[in-house]
Amino acid sequence: MFGFKRIWKYKLDLEIYTDKIAESGRRIIRKAHEEARDRDHNQIAPEHILLAIAEAEEPFFIVVMQSLNLDPQAIFDAFDTHLDSDKFPGRGIKMSESFRTLEANAWKNARLHRRRWIEAGDFLIALFQDEQSFSFKFFQQLGIDREIIIQRIQDHEHLIGTDNSESQTQQIRKRPRNEKTGRIIIGNEDFNP
Repeated sequence: MFGFKRIWKYKLDLEIYTDKIAESGRRIIRKAHEEARDRDHNQIAPEHILLAIAEAEEPFFIVVMQSLNLDPQAIFDAFDTHLDSDKFPGRGIKMSESFRTLEANAWKNARLHRRRWIEAGDFLIALFQDEQSFSFKFFQQLGIDREIIIQRIQDHEHLIGTDNSESQTQQIRKRPRNEKTGRIIIGNEDFNP
């Protein structure tokens, strides 16, 4: 009986969040789904969300990363490489447990700021609220404090939905790779998170 209640509650939660996602948030989820599908992954993870934000909200992503004194291309490459691993093999795409946590944190952030819908910026902020996530640990290793990241995201949320005629995303995707390891080359060395 406990299992039944748990399943019922889970379905209810997903329905609530689905109805609470704004168009910018839906655009991010669609892009993350495409990322997972293109990589033959069986679930959407927070790392797919970060790449989706980098592509769908490129000007926003670039400004936030540069405000943290980070190279947006290097960050994109690191997450791209991380997702190239066989971490999520299989067919059919579902939401990972970490994505559900991300979505719940995004909803809490939207409500905290008195918004009725989850926006793209809420998803980016939520990436840094789970201390067990790859995103949190990765930026922590770079010496970037979570509170500073969240503040910079909030400072630049007005850029969400703006167009960028010079698509840097295509340039990001075409970074050179080491012939032996296949890893993306950042500067003069390979990056292996």
